[in-house]
Amino acid sequence: MQNYELRQRSGEILDETIITYKVQLFIQCRNLRDEDNETMCNPQCCLSWKPDNIEQVWQLLDKTDAKINESNPQFEKPFQLDFQFDKIQPLKFTIQDKLGEYKYENLCSFETTLGAILGSKNQILTKDLKIEGVKNSRSCISIRAESIKDANWDLTLKLAGKNLPHNTSCIVFPNNQVFLEIYKGSKIDSKQKTKVYHSDIALGTNSPVYQPFKLSGKQLCDSDRTMPIHFIFKNRVGLDDKLVGSCCLTLQEIIQRKEFQLKNTQTNALAGELHIHQFILVDQPSFVEYLRGGWQITFQLGIDFTDSNGDAKDYDSLHSIKEFNQYEQIMTQIGKILEAFDQEKLFPVFGFGAAPLFQGTREEVDIFPLNGNTVNPEIFGIEGILEYYRQNLNGIKQGEHTKIANLLNTMIDLAKVKVQQQIYHVLLILIDSNIEDIQIVKDLIVLTSSLPISLVFIGVGYDSFKAMKQLDSKEAIIKDYKGSYPARENSIFIKSQKFLGQAPGLFAERALREIPNHFLNYMMYKGIKPSVFGS
Repeated sequence: MQNYELRQRSGEILDETIITYKVQLFIQCRNLRDEDNETMCNPQCCLSWKPDNIEQVWQLLDKTDAKINESNPQFEKPFQLDFQFDKIQPLKFTIQDKLGEYKYENLCSFETTLGAILGSKNQILTKDLKIEGVKNSRSCISIRAESIKDANWDLTLKLAGKNLPHNTSCIVFPNNQVFLEIYKGSKIDSKQKTKVYHSDIALGTNSPVYQPFKLSGKQLCDSDRTMPIHFIFKNRVGLDDKLVGSCCLTLQEIIQRKEFQLKNTQTNALAGELHIHQFILVDQPSFVEYLRGGWQITFQLGIDFTDSNGDAKDYDSLHSIKEFNQYEQIMTQIGKILEAFDQEKLFPVFGFGAAPLFQGTREEVDIFPLNGNTVNPEIFGIEGILEYYRQNLNGIKQGEHTKIANLLNTMIDLAKVKVQQQIYHVLLILIDSNIEDIQIVKDLIVLTSSLPISLVFIGVGYDSFKAMKQLDSKEAIIKDYKGSYPARENSIFIKSQKFLGQAPGLFAERALREIPNHFLNYMMYKGIKPSVFGS
């Protein structure tokens, strides 16, 4: 039986929309020819990518115009891309020498990710170019990113129907049960519709008024004020949903007017009106603007070593040393994304629920540093984390108790030390079962909601994790022992088993999708605006 309260919503925001941010990349190169080489070159830059981030051939995305007789080119034409925080987006820059109208020679290249560029200081990444057969090339590339101001805004709406027809003749359900759906349309295909909102049902009225709700511009219409938006009223009759009436509008039309005629497209009859009772559009700084202003995203990691994971020597153990196990898959997928946004790439990593024999401790403890250094638990990069994990796995004696409050307190204290810096912390807790100290953890979620912290609880393995679901602040109402609520949503629970083994990177996308929203909500809560440039 469920012993926690689900969050009640006014209607349902269908937020499967993938949030992207438009950016431009400006390219310049230096020393494309050595000083002792008298031949000048006519360089152009070609940008290739791997859209699905899998082992596939590079696909050409765009290229600049060629510069004539230039060894230190600054290309005027920028590359335009859509940045997605929760996804690795591999890029390859190839510098070619234009030898003739249709003849080119590859000079050098450089591979990186879009996240690595946007996570660099001032969003400028400068690296050596790779030349085949040359070990110490003097050639280098500088990539500068700029956010394209693509109308990043939120819209609060309060909608109503007026004089809708009474279209039920059912004896069992004689009264109207009207609800409203909103769909994002398409300029290319008029039949393409994506549902973005579903209201509550209004009972017994033909002039329903619905509670206010908020959507981002990207969710509603891809931030395009001329994109078609479909408003559809339906009446629930038993198990059937009958069309009442609909209209197709653009945001620009809604700005200019607040009442619109509805029509039943099945009968071609007029069907009442749509009224806009409340319309509040608020411009918001984008996530990319904060990154350019110097904000970084870092993470801390907690790993469950309790005996319910199974002996690491067994194939079916979640910590199996005989394969690339589930913990390693999760750490790799998430770590490779997040480390791009931390310039130092030093991450505190802890184990819990075990005795760290490699540290000389034989008793089970609630927390221990994975690197064995109690003074400095930081490890460099995700590859370093995986190395320490494998190195010490056989030196950890699994325990019985799944408690994470001490772990979280330690992580929070480490984050507080840097609270005056432009750093947002993601606390990752990898766990294979329900925890024993859930109310204390709820208290800590409420505490961290006023700090630059998000908590991501990841269920590893095959447990149902029923109790852990109440730690997801989007789905459950969380209260501390005093009855206080979080200042904002900042905690996530996700089961890895649901997504691991599917499309490459899908789990990380699902686990990290809400982090930009958490980040932006913290900035709004604190009234922090992005700096023009990083420090």
